[in-house]
Amino acid sequence: MEAEPIIITPCSQLRDKAGIQRELTDGLLDASPHMLVHYDVQREAIVEFGWPVIIYNALKPQKWAEHAKWHRFRFPCCFCPSKGWVGDDMYTESKVEVALFGTNAGKWIATCARTRCTYTACLDDYVGRLSVALASYPLRAQSSSTLNTRWTAQSLPRNVTLGINLPRKNPDGQHKGTMRRLARMRGSSADTTEVMSKLGASFQPGLTPSEFYDLFTQCNCEMLMTQTAFPNHHCMHTVIVLTDDSSDPGAPGYNHAGQDAENEM
Repeated sequence: MEAEPIIITPCSQLRDKAGIQRELTDGLLDASPHMLVHYDVQREAIVEFGWPVIIYNALKPQKWAEHAKWHRFRFPCCFCPSKGWVGDDMYTESKVEVALFGTNAGKWIATCARTRCTYTACLDDYVGRLSVALASYPLRAQSSSTLNTRWTAQSLPRNVTLGINLPRKNPDGQHKGTMRRLARMRGSSADTTEVMSKLGASFQPGLTPSEFYDLFTQCNCEMLMTQTAFPNHHCMHTVIVLTDDSSDPGAPGYNHAGQDAENEM
């Protein structure tokens, strides 16, 4: 049974927005790092955020976007409603992404979608913690690719897809392919055979975008393959130059014809 969220209520004498905001900030600092909190527009207070679960299994932040498409789940609400920038009853959904710099670089974080208020939570710090409140969200009547909260309706990205570098050569020195932008920043541990079977399944065939990016990658020679097969890939791309013999893959000075992944970053 889900525990009742711990509510941090502002003092009854503090009804001005500045006072409420100070109380909210103090409450967040007091609650961290033991619990993940966000602003509840109905109670006008900070409460514990219900971490989404599927059959009692807590979902990692990179799976939240997909979960929100099929369940009535929203990312944490930031502090903007308490500051008077939007309606008091408007749920200002935060932005969940991988931090590219700062102390949380490489981690999944939730921040104000407009970078106006002070709401920031490092989600990876709460993964696996017993102190985090869990919640099971009901299914939607139909799939929703984005959540229209009037605040995040501009199709803000729900996840981050970045190119990463892989070794360019085998131990024997042979050139191999390089990853392009189809590679996700964090790969999936799902079994390749099981995911591939979904492509030709007779019942509900197909892959979600996150499953696709976790499964496939593309070499600079334009060949597509699974990420598990990529280490065994040898580029067959040959550049024909009529003035010399550098088109021979075995000739000294031959270079892979694809663009470097470093140049695409």
